[in-house]
Amino acid sequence: MDEPRFKPEDYEVLVEAGQEICIRRSDGASIPLCPGNRDYDEYCKIDPDGTLVSRRDITPAPDTRPSKDQIIAALVEQVEALTAATAIAKVPAFQEITKDVTEAAEK
Repeated sequence: MDEPRFKPEDYEVLVEAGQEICIRRSDGASIPLCPGNRDYDEYCKIDPDGTLVSRRDITPAPDTRPSKDQIIAALVEQVEALTAATAIAKVPAFQEITKDVTEAAEK
């Protein structure tokens, strides 16, 4: 029987959302989870129980950034709060601009 070219520490199983998606090897190879693939079959001989090779979760973190609509709403709220107590709030041109921005934000 031929000796394996690689050891368990040469492999890393990539996991996304709890599911194994592929195997990375120290030489840069990306091995599909596909019986019959020479590299995958070699991996299975080295770690038949799936207990020797490390696993790395690559599930993306959820996007917690505010949406465009949330940002616009917050900006409109700040502009309204800042201008309510100032003289500029009484200028008709400014009132028209504020109205346009508010209507655009509501669309």
